Amino acid sequence: CVGIWYTISLLASIYVHRYITPKVLKPINHDADPYLIESHQSPVGYLVPNLPNFPLDPDLNNKPKIFPSLCTESTIQIAGGILAFLIGGVIISLSFTDADNEIMGN
Repeated sequence: CVGIWYTISLLASIYVHRYITPKVLKPINHDADPYLIESHQSPVGYLVPNLPNFPLDPDLNNKPKIFPSLCTESTIQIAGGILAFLIGGVIISLSFTDADNEIMGN
């Protein structure tokens, strides 16, 4: 049962992730210490004054350096589906064999 649940839930997550829209955050206006300060230098438009200013390149995650044609969204979804079936199959096969008893030492 656990292997079937794992496979179905992972495949559903892979399929549904593109339909989840990100939540739009509205800045909170406080008179004393604001949580966010508007900044045009920030890629998101705001800075947190209590955190150090650590520069990050927002395009680091968007540009694959090795095999850019293989790192598409559909390729990642297909690989995730194959991985879900493999891990789910291993979990299901452990329920029908005594291999899990040997692994756990029972």
